[in-house]
Amino acid sequence: MPEVTKANLTDQLSRSPTLMELLRGAHAKGVRIVNPARHDLRIFDANSGDDLTATGSQYVRDVGVVFVDAETFRAADADSDIVLAEFVDMLGHELSHVADAKIELHPDNFPDRQAYKDAVVSAYLNVEGEAAFVQYAAADELAVNSGKPAAILGAEWNSAQADIFARFKAGEIGRSQAVEEMGTLFTDKQPSAADGTYGEFYGRYADERYDHYASTGSHLPAETRRPAPANKGQSAPNNGPLTRDGVRATPLDQVPDLVMGDFQPTQIPWLKREQVAKLTEQQFRDMDQAGLLPYLTKSQLRGIPKAKIGQVNIAGLDGKQIPWLTEGHFRNVTDQQFRDVGKAGLTPHLTKPQLRVIKGDKIELVDVSKLEARQVPWFKPGQVAKFTSQQFKDLGEAGLLKNLTEPQVPAIPETMVDSVDVAKLDPKQVPWLSEKQIPVLNRDQWGAFTIHHTEALTQPQIEAVTPKQFGEMSPGQFRKFTLEQFEWMSGDQTNALSVLQLTTYRATHKKAMTPDQATSVDLALSHARTRENTQALATFGGMSTTSVMLWSSLPPTWTATAGAVAFGVRGVVFGAQALFPNATASHKPFGRFLNALGGATFIAAAPGAATGMIQGKDLVVNSTFTLGNIVYGTKSMLQSFTGRPVIRNLAEYLAGPGYVLGCAFYTVHSWPAPIATVAGTMFTFGCAEFWASAIRTDRMNRRSVPRTDADIAAAEKSDKRWAAWDRWTLGITFGVGMLLFSLDALLAEPWEGAKTTPPPDPKKPDGDASSQQPDDPSDVPDEPQTPPEDFPQLVVVADDGLNLRAQPDEDSTVVTVLQPGTFVEQTAKPSTDQSGETWIPVEGFGPDGDIHSGWVSGDNVEAHPDGSSNPEGRTNPTLEKNGYQWVEVQNGDSIRLIAKTHSADVAETVVLNMDHILSPDVIFSGDRIYLPATFVG
Repeated sequence: MPEVTKANLTDQLSRSPTLMELLRGAHAKGVRIVNPARHDLRIFDANSGDDLTATGSQYVRDVGVVFVDAETFRAADADSDIVLAEFVDMLGHELSHVADAKIELHPDNFPDRQAYKDAVVSAYLNVEGEAAFVQYAAADELAVNSGKPAAILGAEWNSAQADIFARFKAGEIGRSQAVEEMGTLFTDKQPSAADGTYGEFYGRYADERYDHYASTGSHLPAETRRPAPANKGQSAPNNGPLTRDGVRATPLDQVPDLVMGDFQPTQIPWLKREQVAKLTEQQFRDMDQAGLLPYLTKSQLRGIPKAKIGQVNIAGLDGKQIPWLTEGHFRNVTDQQFRDVGKAGLTPHLTKPQLRVIKGDKIELVDVSKLEARQVPWFKPGQVAKFTSQQFKDLGEAGLLKNLTEPQVPAIPETMVDSVDVAKLDPKQVPWLSEKQIPVLNRDQWGAFTIHHTEALTQPQIEAVTPKQFGEMSPGQFRKFTLEQFEWMSGDQTNALSVLQLTTYRATHKKAMTPDQATSVDLALSHARTRENTQALATFGGMSTTSVMLWSSLPPTWTATAGAVAFGVRGVVFGAQALFPNATASHKPFGRFLNALGGATFIAAAPGAATGMIQGKDLVVNSTFTLGNIVYGTKSMLQSFTGRPVIRNLAEYLAGPGYVLGCAFYTVHSWPAPIATVAGTMFTFGCAEFWASAIRTDRMNRRSVPRTDADIAAAEKSDKRWAAWDRWTLGITFGVGMLLFSLDALLAEPWEGAKTTPPPDPKKPDGDASSQQPDDPSDVPDEPQTPPEDFPQLVVVADDGLNLRAQPDEDSTVVTVLQPGTFVEQTAKPSTDQSGETWIPVEGFGPDGDIHSGWVSGDNVEAHPDGSSNPEGRTNPTLEKNGYQWVEVQNGDSIRLIAKTHSADVAETVVLNMDHILSPDVIFSGDRIYLPATFVG
């Protein structure tokens, strides 16, 4: 600890005329100054035996000694300049009191107690104001004369006092007013060695003097000095007149009778070592409550029996006292005492012998976060093995892991390795990790290794890494391994690597590879590609089979609705991945679930684009979307199984650009539909951004791994910026875009099916046709002949069939029952009955194969120009004209069964026959099912 030397003090004082004048006055009065930096120096009063060692800043006139607060000099970070400046500052304050004038105040001169009290308080506050003014004057002179002024001149120290002194220097107020105003500020200020405020303390002093006069009637002499504040929290002694000799003469058997709470701090050192050993638990508690434990000396503390140390509140000791406790004491410290030491911030004061004797069952009670770097190596390996998970985390947060020694690092239990922040280790410590610790490092710990940590791994450590650990590493982490370390890897380890890991590694080290090393990497890459492609094909096969089964077995309205909903679900998936990137990482459970959910949406929606492509509709859009759906759908589902990126290059450099092209065409074609246009624009921008991000990543991977702190920080900053762009793109362009696309699809009400508007409306009566009959055209003699009117072909839409009646009336005779989907020809204009129901005259084949004529309800038929009927069932003359082969339906057949029997695609077969087979689920014997051209012959 820095000391105030005579030479430094002389130089400092000589630069302040104010201090020199005060010093000369004190010297003339024989006043002595105690240097508190001298811990070995103790001064006792010859008459009272009081220990005069500084315990506060004050001037004691009775013994002619000035004390200065020692706390400033006990600070570990106090340098010589600070010590000297603060010492001189406080010294000036106390030297000012040496020159205090007599205070001529007597109760007889005042009308009552309060008036006297106010006058006393004002007088003594003015004395304090004078002392404070001297501090500012001295500091100002030192600043002007190149000395070392205290920090009080700054407004941040005491803005009110600094403002008063500044006004004095500016000539706005005189010295007496400045002193008075500074004195007033002391009213609410708390002294360092007394309870309450200065105003309250001097008020109590005035009351004591007034009461003394009132009780004795004696004439009080004029007060010549300010009263010295009593120590805080102390009551009047109840042990009688305590003197040093009296205390030390107390027999050992009478020591337990001492009222320790009544001792003054200066009296505690009077106790002999053997007397302290006789103190009881209650006495130690009383000392703690009175704040007296910090005044125990080294000899006294060492004299406390180790069996009694549990009775002492160690947290109540001063930091400098902690090293005085013996090893025997620390072997007997209780759990609560250890906790209290940590809470009190005393852990940094523990010595090497003290730490090393802590038992294994108590080592978890040490607050390692408060340790100093020098203390960490003091722990035995066996003690380190007893550290808890939280203690290892605290060491990492405090930056103390790098202080673990070579014997300590391997002592970390395997069960605790995941609690160690390995990034906080020094690279030189990495080789100290044992071959049992390496296999339990988790994914995040490997990701935290810098290139220096990774390159420090030895061959035995590389061989100890499990294939699973290598497979879980990110491509960016794996590329930090050297080519020599790659050669140390076994076949099982390289076979666990992904295509992305190996392509990234090859791009980084390509220029430095030898032919043999390049061959090794290419061999591992070939194996990885074979495995990944096999997995992708198997995944796609399962997804496509499921998709075909759903689309062929469900009604078209169901599949169309499911596709629209799937787009919305995919938008939610993208939004969640953007908002919670860590929780939705590929290897996290939630991330796997979202990838699986995203893959399921492709199963539900992807056939829509594929069907359009097969039909030749919007080939650019549907073909690029189909390609993207196949690749990204497979990628999403496969990532839910593997927990790591797959088929990345195929997705980013084939499907990604395809999406950009398809989305651009889709946007143009959607104009001016607002929702579809906005969604298409978002898709186009999002796909382009991801494509650009992939290109940037590959360029970065072709560079060497950053090694310097500056390069690492720059790379991390760039990666974070692009990652943020990717998240915003994913959340806004794809998340919101998919939701808009889903909304646009749902607004079309796909569950209602396709709506066809016939050329004429057969359900709307045209004039009065109530008297018309199917075979009774309207002929009007004597007027020009009206050409015969063309009526549309109709189809029966009733699910249970439709009654063909003899007359346009609900009660008329039923001629036959027309099957669902039967084609009939309208023969005349509709008619309306008395109830308002529309009836249409028709002609068509019945279930018996014969042609029948009659009337049908207009609510159960719709115009349908395509398709036809013959006596056996429904046909499609257009497809027959174009050369499509057909199969006649037999009892028990279904479109699915017919397609499978003839090796045709079910979905394509359904689509091909939609013009004459309204519902794929309702076909009848005699209907013709046409096979796709691909499968003809």
